[in-house]
Amino acid sequence: MSLQPEPASQPALPQDASIENIHPGELHSQHPGSQDKPWHKVPSPWWLLSTIAIAAMFASSVIAPQTEFQISLACAELRPEYSALRDGSIFMRPGHSGPSAECKADPAVQEAVATLSTIMTTIYGILSCLTTGWWGKLSDRYGRTRVLGVTAFGSFISICIYILVAFAYDKLPGGYRFLILSSISEGIFGGMAAGAAASHAYISDCSDEITRSGWFSMYYGLLFAGVAFGPTLGAVLIETTGTILPVFYLVAAGYVAYIAFFALVVPESLSVEARRDIADKRRAVAAAREEERRAATTPAETQAGGDSKFLRLASQSLIFLEPLAIFLPRQKAAMENGRKQKDWNLTIVAIAFGIFTLLQGSYPYKFQYAIGMFGWDSVQLGIWLTFIGVGRALNLCVVVPLATKYLKREKQPIALPTDSPESEPLLSDLEGCTAPAQLARHPAQYDLILTRLSVVNEFLCYTILTLSVGPKSWTLGTQLSSFSTGFAPLIQSLALSLVRGENGNENNAGALFGGLSVLQALCSGIVGPFIFGTVYVVTVATFPKTIFCVALSITVITFALLGAVRLPGRAPVVECPDVDNADEQ
Repeated sequence: MSLQPEPASQPALPQDASIENIHPGELHSQHPGSQDKPWHKVPSPWWLLSTIAIAAMFASSVIAPQTEFQISLACAELRPEYSALRDGSIFMRPGHSGPSAECKADPAVQEAVATLSTIMTTIYGILSCLTTGWWGKLSDRYGRTRVLGVTAFGSFISICIYILVAFAYDKLPGGYRFLILSSISEGIFGGMAAGAAASHAYISDCSDEITRSGWFSMYYGLLFAGVAFGPTLGAVLIETTGTILPVFYLVAAGYVAYIAFFALVVPESLSVEARRDIADKRRAVAAAREEERRAATTPAETQAGGDSKFLRLASQSLIFLEPLAIFLPRQKAAMENGRKQKDWNLTIVAIAFGIFTLLQGSYPYKFQYAIGMFGWDSVQLGIWLTFIGVGRALNLCVVVPLATKYLKREKQPIALPTDSPESEPLLSDLEGCTAPAQLARHPAQYDLILTRLSVVNEFLCYTILTLSVGPKSWTLGTQLSSFSTGFAPLIQSLALSLVRGENGNENNAGALFGGLSVLQALCSGIVGPFIFGTVYVVTVATFPKTIFCVALSITVITFALLGAVRLPGRAPVVECPDVDNADEQ
């Protein structure tokens, strides 16, 4: 199997083709006639993969300067005797060495910066959670590339706010607290979660079930590669110029180029016809829900207008959770005995994804643990982060794609057609088939297996962290977790296979990734940091490894949930002798 993009349009289907074996693109071409277009107008995952590493490198290069930026501003306001900054006009001149060691260690400064970071993270997480699903649905209506450009625009505004504060922090309302607006701008435009949802939807539009998880792995691998080397880029630029401000200029220019690239160069993966079809289906679903709501409303509830108005307001306040409705249990086809059952697979997968994503909230406290327990400084921490990033990139760009390639190339048994004018000759030719009928493997079966293995690896990682006695064993455990990063692309590919139904002809990629992004924003941006932060604050003086015990329990719960997923077979098949060999005899 090659990780080359599939053609955007497929040949016409024969009338006797089995619908179970049809790719969604064959039933509803995303871009009719794209085979006649020049290469630069044909959508392909390579458009995203060609930019993701550079974009991630620019974005991560500013993480350390942002922290130093906040500390410098807090020093200037709270401890001016420690700071060389007296007004915004001389802020960050070349040769400025940043806040002094005394100022960094000052409790008032640490508390102020921690409070600011908590406020900014919370605001960003809440706004991202509220808007990500909406942006995901918008990508179904107006296209993936437009949403990618809009989310990058929000990040561009955020960087511009940092630059503005750098030159006028003493004149702006709130001083350094004006930086909170940067989190608001990113959160309103969806932030990284909305951008990831649009990116995943773009890739899914241009790939099939066999290659999709490989594309997702390459996407994440290049993303982590950029994140790994971004801090090095920022450090080199600061060392060369003697100030941190050029890093912000570089990142701002990078966002402008990124927006222009997706607005002017990258072809849209979702055709106008596909967008119109999705919009029509959405309107039909909304009309059906409204009809159900009216039918369920009793005359007494209609007369009690105040109560129903209150309920409507309450439901509207939770509208940001609407994208999660795609994970509700689905009605299965009626069984032979007439009983109806619900399919809980997608629901279980979504819960497992959300619980496992809580682990991302532990990252800041891992940094604090290493600094506090091992006495690491920013240089040692940066080297450690680089090794982690390289390990993640290798896993996602090499290990996971190769695993999916060789596992999914397994030869499938022959599927017997259920309705064919040549049924009699076929049956007579296959009289020698005595093996019982089987069900072909679900295309996502190997995604599920590899996802479970990723969780097992993460369990081993946190076991080592809990039992570690020094920096070497602790580093080994964290490096081992690099090989668990395949969880995200694999479980997303699994979810996409489930959401498209048994026939595989439902195109809900935008809604699915919008829902997953809401889960990620909620769990990794709000719930996860709160859980691990609270645990770390309470236990840091007695047993700081408690956060690793909590993470260990999360991996156990996730594995138990994935163990409950049962993928159905696709079509009845039989193992038959080689017909060609039989003819020769």
